[in-house]
Amino acid sequence: LPALLDWVISNSSCQKQNSVAPGCRSSNSFCQNYTSYVYNGYQCRCSAGYRGNPYILDGCQDIDECVHKEAHSCHGICENMPGTFYCRCPDGTYGNPSIEGGCIKITNYSAGLIIGIVISSVSILLLALSAPFVTRMVKLRNVKKMREKLFNQNHGLLLQQLISQKADIGERMMFTLGDIEGHEQF
Repeated sequence: LPALLDWVISNSSCQKQNSVAPGCRSSNSFCQNYTSYVYNGYQCRCSAGYRGNPYILDGCQDIDECVHKEAHSCHGICENMPGTFYCRCPDGTYGNPSIEGGCIKITNYSAGLIIGIVISSVSILLLALSAPFVTRMVKLRNVKKMREKLFNQNHGLLLQQLISQKADIGERMMFTLGDIEGHEQF
């Protein structure tokens, strides 16, 4: 014959006891007001993650959720903590350990993708850092080509040969066509 025993500490409430009822002796317990049509009072309960007797000193003990980790939705590595637990995927996997099959193995494809992203990032960084130097080299090369073009256009080779010869200054003098036509003797 099943029976249910329901009882409270009567004629008091959690508020009257400053939220710490004298009956709740365990450090991991709390006070809960209880009101029914028959009687009023309060009950002590163990905090979440604890079970035992909240009416005695250290009566509420930590539940080791990792003993039955599947019952607490942990399909990875379970670490028990005071009043709770921590569930993570094993090393070499990632994902959601709270669902069955939620931890996915890291494949070489994933590692290759990560390596590819790192190499691409480094390449872009080097390209960005070297761009000012490359543009300066291109500008200097263009200036050098322009000087050579102007040197050839203005008969610079002939002038250079005349200067290099050990000739008299009179032989080195060059006149433009306008200078020559400006004199009446020619």
